[in-house]
Amino acid sequence: MDGRRMRRLGLVVHPRREIDNALASLRSWSDAHGVELVQVPATGQDRDVAAPGDAAGCDLIVALGGDGTTLAAIHTAATVGKPVLGVACGSLGALTAVGADALDEALDRVDAGDWAPRHLPALEVISHGQEPRWAVNDLVVVRQGAGQVSADVRVDGELFIRFAGDGLVVATPLGSSAYTLAAGGPVIAPGGSGLVFTPLAPHGGCCPPLVAGPGSGLEIALDPGHGGARLELDGQIADRVEPLEPRTLTVVLQPRHATLVALGGEEPQVGVNDVVIVRQGAGQVSAAVHVDGELFIRFAGDGLVIGTQLGSSAYTLAAGGPVLAPGGSGLVFTPLAPHGGCCPSLVAGPESRLEIEVDPGHGGARIELDGQIRDRLAPLASRTLTVALRPDHTTLVALGGEEPMLAGLRRRRVLMDSPRVLARDDREGAAASGA
Repeated sequence: MDGRRMRRLGLVVHPRREIDNALASLRSWSDAHGVELVQVPATGQDRDVAAPGDAAGCDLIVALGGDGTTLAAIHTAATVGKPVLGVACGSLGALTAVGADALDEALDRVDAGDWAPRHLPALEVISHGQEPRWAVNDLVVVRQGAGQVSADVRVDGELFIRFAGDGLVVATPLGSSAYTLAAGGPVIAPGGSGLVFTPLAPHGGCCPPLVAGPGSGLEIALDPGHGGARLELDGQIADRVEPLEPRTLTVVLQPRHATLVALGGEEPQVGVNDVVIVRQGAGQVSAAVHVDGELFIRFAGDGLVIGTQLGSSAYTLAAGGPVLAPGGSGLVFTPLAPHGGCCPSLVAGPESRLEIEVDPGHGGARIELDGQIRDRLAPLASRTLTVALRPDHTTLVALGGEEPMLAGLRRRRVLMDSPRVLARDDREGAAASGA
């Protein structure tokens, strides 16, 4: 808005939610300040509350509803480089900055330039030679009918895994707390960046989630099988893959794709190899895990693992956590056998700090660094641990020609392709030799 006062507001509204009070406030504020109010096009919006207008001519796009409405507004605004103010007509979410009852004050602040841009990355998805498409949350590939979808997933040209199952999810850090979390993938903490790949119901093999660095690209060779598949971007069906028609998808992360208005006070989101805390005897270990001072989770279970990028392919992977691909960096927290609740893995950025309040219970606990017992916690003797990543801690000699990380994991069968994919290879090989 270049420091000048607003002249036109664009509006996106929830198709069904109660927005009358918020809409009345918006109209009143606009009339009092001589600002034109128009309704701009957005996916899923079939409720007319203002005269139609073009987003390119607006100073600000206001979304009345919730996170879904704000996401639709982001897609409209990003194409013309306009910021979005998300207004929650209900509880605050990950994308909304203000509740409906504080809309007047929020508009005053934006009009006065008293706001900060919150830049959001997006997935750039190229499919079948088509023009790029964008997703702020995630790309989902899911089977369309009976049968399974098969996929070969490569990171920067290096094969990670081949599997068959219901499909896959590739998410941004923002989207990691949505479908990715529901599918058993990790959450990327604020300050973290990259792409998160999570398989959907893989059939056999060892196919963990993968976190690739922000500069990495994924290439997904997709076989939709006999039932076909569909591609969903941010929850909207974007394309369909016909049965038995393979397709290759390329996915990269584009920074600063969209801009949200931030007013401050928004609800926050949330060794060389690894640090392991594990119960010493009968009973459970309890822990409260904070990221940069913000509570992430409290749980009870067998313990926890915090891995580096290198260590993510060791105990972290065995405990069901994600693998950090080469080029990725950060701390990976993974709980060990948590009892109830929802306690996913978490990937924190390389500058983040984890604080862990440990209650060892009646059985006590031990602390292991890189597989060696370094300390013990006596029963009922609580302790707080602080874990941060130290870059360039040690140096290995590289002579060139070393085996790439993912290739080594595959050779050692730490990563294993789905048996269904291997059976397909056998069939194709037999057919080729018979020919």
